[in-house]
Amino acid sequence: MAISAYARKTELKKRYGDEIDELSKAQSKTETSIDAALEDGAAEINGYIGQRYKLPLPYGPYSTLVWLNCDITRYRLWESRLEDAPDNAVYVRYKQSIEHLMLIAEGRIALIDDQGQEPEIANKAIAGLSVISRRPQVFTNNTLKKMNYGY
Repeated sequence: MAISAYARKTELKKRYGDEIDELSKAQSKTETSIDAALEDGAAEINGYIGQRYKLPLPYGPYSTLVWLNCDITRYRLWESRLEDAPDNAVYVRYKQSIEHLMLIAEGRIALIDDQGQEPEIANKAIAGLSVISRRPQVFTNNTLKKMNYGY
C-alpha cells in the first residue's frame, strides 16, 4: 500500500516552479518518480508525527504538512546533486523542516487543520503526561538537623 502524500505535484510546482521540471529532466525522473519522492517525503513526515498523532492523516486540511512535504520532496529530488552544507538553501530548508517535525512529535508545536482542530492523539494515555525526573535529595532539612557540627 502506497503512502498518501500530503502535497501534490501541482503544489510542488507552484512553490518551486520550473525547478522541479528541470530537476526531473536532468535526472531522467518521470512524473511517477516525482510522485514517489512525494510519498517518500510523506513517509518521513509520518515517522515523526506518528509518535504523536494517529495515522494516516488525510490529504488537504493540514497546510503545514503541505509545505513540509514540498520541502522534503525538493531535497530528495536534489539530494544526488547537492552538497549538504549550511549555505545550501535546499539543505537548510530540509533541516528546518525536520526540526519542525521534531517539535510537532514532542508536542511543543500542535498540528492544526484548517478548522483549528488538532488530529487525534495516538496514545491518549500518555498525551497529557509529564515526566519529571530528579535525583534524590542528599541533604534534606531532617538530615541537616541530625548532623554533628562539632561545636
